[in-house]
Amino acid sequence: MDQKISKILFEGPRMPPQNVDAEISLLGSLLLENDAINSVVDTLREDDFYKQEHKVIYSAILSLFNLQKPVDVLSVANILKERGKFAEMGGHAYLTNLVNSVPTSSNALYYAEIVRKKKILRDLISVSHGISQLGY
Repeated sequence: MDQKISKILFEGPRMPPQNVDAEISLLGSLLLENDAINSVVDTLREDDFYKQEHKVIYSAILSLFNLQKPVDVLSVANILKERGKFAEMGGHAYLTNLVNSVPTSSNALYYAEIVRKKKILRDLISVSHGISQLGY
């Protein structure tokens, strides 16, 4: 989404559609269960996440998956360190908190669907604003 449009649309008291709890549960599931990534990798992109930190962590998870490496807290921490993003993402404490916040890793696909639907809603708002602007 264009940053200028995003700023116009989501300034003020209104919050864009998002579900940070679902993002946390999804990332925690992916860190907890190696096979969970298989169920979401084809449908979920890093831009689907609302929080920037979650985009970066998911990108690290995807990198490990594409390299056929194990996905866990230690591996993701290592990738984030290599990219110079580890401290910015909250370090070990935040990654561990993601894992500890997961109700169950078996619902990873459901959490991914929630995250994806919220992204679609944000895109719809952006597109409808663009159409509105064209009308004026």
